[in-house]
Amino acid sequence: MSFIQAYRLNPSSCRKPGALTPNASLDSGGRNLPAVVARMALRQPDVWQRVMAGMRHIMSGLEDISTEPSPDSGGLVLKFHEKGGGRPWFAREVSDGTIQALALLIALHDKRRPIVLIEEPENAIHPWVLRRFLEDCREVGDRQVVLTTHSPILLKLLRPEEVVLLWRASGKSHIKPLVKAMPEAHDLYYEKGFDVFDVYDSGLIPQSLPGNEAEG
Repeated sequence: MSFIQAYRLNPSSCRKPGALTPNASLDSGGRNLPAVVARMALRQPDVWQRVMAGMRHIMSGLEDISTEPSPDSGGLVLKFHEKGGGRPWFAREVSDGTIQALALLIALHDKRRPIVLIEEPENAIHPWVLRRFLEDCREVGDRQVVLTTHSPILLKLLRPEEVVLLWRASGKSHIKPLVKAMPEAHDLYYEKGFDVFDVYDSGLIPQSLPGNEAEG
């Protein structure tokens, strides 16, 4: 399973100083983010520019993100530079949403894993930022991106063909695309104006109901 990288990111881990190594990687919670930023900016400038394009779209006035050694820990720390903003902001000074958005974009664009699994990407993220992140997910053509969620906000932004249901019944895990579990979901979305959460929350999909023992 070394070709899969799973993330459950949290801002506290993302803010911690990182140790720069030749192959610095983000751990599952987001630790070592500064080192991965430094590596990507140096070794994959084209990929880093895509990350920065996403961040500039999210953070108005953002000019650059850089790293420098921490005088306290010796590890690398992040600095956010804004146009006309005076001194840069350190990671501890920016919002949870900003640091989480950076970690999400790094995880998405790091090409070293062909399959990326991100649990609950909506955590600490503004719905508008989440919409932009989903657009970036759709544009990544060389890797498979899997997002897990129970969030109505995220489900409202998805298309029926992008959703797969996962549930347990009779002690086993089952998986099925939404459009196969409920074929009419396609027409409800594209012709009737229902969003995916409306369909999911309708009670018409047995597999989506808590405690339901429906088989595939």
